[in-house]
Amino acid sequence: MEHALQSDYMIVYLEILAFCFLVLSVIYFNVHRDLGTEQEVIAFKWMLRVFMIALVSDAITHAQYRGFLNLPIPVIAFCYATYMFIFSGLLSLLWLVFAEMRFGYSPFEHKKAFILATIPILLVGFFSYASIFTGWFFTFDAEGVYQRGPLWIYQTFVPYVYFLFTTLHALYLASRTKSRIRKRALYVIASFVIFPTLGAMLQMFVGTHPFVAPSTVISIFLVFLSIQSNMINHDALTGIGNRKSCDQYLEAMVMKAGPQNPFYLYMADIDAFKYINDTYGHVEGDQALRITAQALRESVEPYHGFVSRFGGDEFLFVLEKENNSDPEAFIRSIGRNLERACRREGLSYTLQLSIGYTECKTAGARVSDLLEEADKVLYKAKAGKGGVRPSEFAG
Repeated sequence: MEHALQSDYMIVYLEILAFCFLVLSVIYFNVHRDLGTEQEVIAFKWMLRVFMIALVSDAITHAQYRGFLNLPIPVIAFCYATYMFIFSGLLSLLWLVFAEMRFGYSPFEHKKAFILATIPILLVGFFSYASIFTGWFFTFDAEGVYQRGPLWIYQTFVPYVYFLFTTLHALYLASRTKSRIRKRALYVIASFVIFPTLGAMLQMFVGTHPFVAPSTVISIFLVFLSIQSNMINHDALTGIGNRKSCDQYLEAMVMKAGPQNPFYLYMADIDAFKYINDTYGHVEGDQALRITAQALRESVEPYHGFVSRFGGDEFLFVLEKENNSDPEAFIRSIGRNLERACRREGLSYTLQLSIGYTECKTAGARVSDLLEEADKVLYKAKAGKGGVRPSEFAG
């Protein structure tokens, strides 16, 4: 009877782990380049990979514990150490890196801070594998029965420091942005820690089922779903509106435009963007696009305007005239915001924009005509700069 009950528990346990593995695999093969920057995609995929390795390690360890495998104790201890290192260290670090990139920061640019952030994770890894011989985190007796080690609380505590930091950072950024879409995306990242925490609490009291793994899968799935949903109307790389949302917004604006309700349509592109890509690489080019988009968003939000990435290095933004009566002053403010952003990010060059604009005060005007007018002014502005390169006006 007892053996049959253990067999049932084992089957349920493995089915849950297999389902988690399947869900992660589906997410993995649906993560495409347009999820975000190249570095974001790499970080997210590595998070999924190490999670799947942890699931396999957990399955082997539990099968041994329930008596369904008869592997040497060192082999089981190695599997469990791998599981502990991933769930109590590596996964939380990769989540922190991915989340910070989604926030618009690159952890690798601040090498000292990143190295300090990896030290607790490396210690978790060291203690996990050293426990095979020392029993610091865990031991397995001659019968293969698991026992906690004297330092087990450390490997439980460490990942939640990283999760909590990410949550607090997301909430702080959400409190400072006026964009409802960005707030929603930040709240999803902030809530990531909720399900793994609940799962860990349940597993402390009910050890016969794997609650941590499926609860963490739920959090990852919700983040992935949020990104996919956001990509419908938002550019995955920069987080601002995409071409589709731009077209929809312009159609709505021209329908209500008139002499009493005019608006300005601005078009901008980055000067010498090809030079940046060719000289510094495409990763730096992606960063330049994100910095520019953030500076434009910060410039437009106080006027309750709309900003989107129109394609490539071109951006489009719209402001109602009652909120923006001096387009030239507004353009100069964009330049100042972009210059501050370049200094803040420590770029070796200063980004500049060429900007053209047109006014619409006719209901039902053709969007294509407005875009053409703004585009002509844009290229006149760009021609007047004589093809200046970033290195020539570096700050």
